[in-house]
Amino acid sequence: MTTSNPTPADQGSPATEPAGPRTDRPTRRKFTAEYKRRMVDEYHQLNHGDISAFLRRERLYHSNIREWEAKINAGTLDTPAPKGRPRRTRDEKRIAVLEQQVARLEADVKTRDDTIADRDAALDVLGKGFAFLEAVSSKNASFPQTTTAPGRKTPSATSRH
Repeated sequence: MTTSNPTPADQGSPATEPAGPRTDRPTRRKFTAEYKRRMVDEYHQLNHGDISAFLRRERLYHSNIREWEAKINAGTLDTPAPKGRPRRTRDEKRIAVLEQQVARLEADVKTRDDTIADRDAALDVLGKGFAFLEAVSSKNASFPQTTTAPGRKTPSATSRH
């Protein structure tokens, strides 16, 4: 049982079809629910060796038959497939906007945290430098300002006698 592909003459006159750069390309085949049921029934009636010839003749794949059989068993063969992407509800749109805002704010917080961490590190280094300078200056304050060679007396020590 073969099906014939409609010829351009069967599809209508060229005046009714849109003209364009892609009109010469093949179009996707569309199968009716009746055709799918008939092909599944015929597939199951064939012997194992005749299945490949049947699929080649009908230009089908095993996956077509399996998919159609699953839809027949589920009772969803006659229901049309949803077309296109489902529309987002108002809540979903609002959620998407809020998620973008959250992502942007989180990025801002991260950059600010990094800036604060850099400033804290710089202040820590400055604090250590300041503490070092204080320590050095306090050591210098505890030593006498005049220095003499070893074994020599300071001028203030000789004037007290």
